[in-house]
Amino acid sequence: MMLVLAVLVSFVVSATMMPLVISWAKKHELYDDPLDPRKIHHGKIPRLGGIGIVVAFVATVSLFTLFTGQGAQSGGHFWVVVACAVVIPVLGLVDDFKNLRARLKFAVELVAALAIACAGFRFKELALPFGGRALELGALSYPLTMLWIIGVTNAMNLIDGMDGQAGGISALAALGAGAYFLLLGHSGGAMIAFALVGAVLGFLCFNFPPAKIFMGDAGSLFLGFILSIIPLIAPRVAVGEVAFFVSVTLLIIPIYDTFSAMLRRARAHVSFFTPDRLHLHHKLLDLGLSTKGVLAVVYSAQIVLDAVALSPLYLPYAVSFWLIMGTWAAYAFLFAALDSWALRRSALAAPAALKPLPAQTTAPAARKQDKLTSTLVNQTFGDGENRTREREPGEARGPRKSEGRKGVGSKGQTGCFS
Repeated sequence: MMLVLAVLVSFVVSATMMPLVISWAKKHELYDDPLDPRKIHHGKIPRLGGIGIVVAFVATVSLFTLFTGQGAQSGGHFWVVVACAVVIPVLGLVDDFKNLRARLKFAVELVAALAIACAGFRFKELALPFGGRALELGALSYPLTMLWIIGVTNAMNLIDGMDGQAGGISALAALGAGAYFLLLGHSGGAMIAFALVGAVLGFLCFNFPPAKIFMGDAGSLFLGFILSIIPLIAPRVAVGEVAFFVSVTLLIIPIYDTFSAMLRRARAHVSFFTPDRLHLHHKLLDLGLSTKGVLAVVYSAQIVLDAVALSPLYLPYAVSFWLIMGTWAAYAFLFAALDSWALRRSALAAPAALKPLPAQTTAPAARKQDKLTSTLVNQTFGDGENRTREREPGEARGPRKSEGRKGVGSKGQTGCFS
């Protein structure tokens, strides 16, 4: 009953906040950036929905922790988690307005991840698929945990490029994590996960296509951060429960999307911060799917991952371990196939993914984008002609923001790896 109440309270607060945020953003003409060629939406749309998600989640978790003590069951210094859960979205909100340097954002994320690890929230062991044993990580638990937190935080930021996508993935992943904790009997972890589900669902009421508001960097960084620490808040669990492998499975879509972007840019010998238009949703849209069609595919894939992630609870550990590994391999193959198709397509007619950045973009950024375009095409498919695709009828360049006022969030996806 308490868990249902956590979902409802978080949902109501979030859904109540969104109209207020939309109204305030419109009053101050704070809209999404119109110049980013990766944008796929239309019209003036505020980008501050993350504020409502954060307020709903932090208020719900704080309230339940104070009155039930469920969050305190997590052990360690739980309030360190709450503090970091406020710092990360503040970082994203400032970035929405000021376009912070990637190194500065990385430094703040690094400090937050270190604080979480030092507070006792770490992956302390990795379960092995044989003999019922676990590999004790010892001192390696610190760098592994910090890499996990920073990586997932930015991976969710990268996947936030289409109405309803990042929110839907986050809600379903949190639902899977909440069910996992609930079946283990860890009510504190379940409460935190379900509170996140409610906060995101309240936001999705206004973000499902056609979106009335975006979450912005404040929201996407926050969701990635919270999803990364949910599996760390439980007390030490049994080997067969495979906390690390379950966590990776729940978040494999944003993780693989980030790996895919990193590999593309490494192959092109350009900075990991160089933006492109070859993320998962871009490729699915280029296959001819509608926005809602893309969401149907992504949501279905996430539901499958939730079911696989829960397999250690209803299958023998050895069986569930290899099921998880097989699922990772299958999704890796699908991502690789999509990437290969997208690059082959770009060799014939460079899509919007590889179009030069707008004239307003700085010269260094434009040179990076040009290098990414030519290298990706020529290294993979020879020196064929790189023909630029004309914009399709009805295809928008992106929403406008008010003249004379700096818009919110000028980069679209802006983690440590854009």
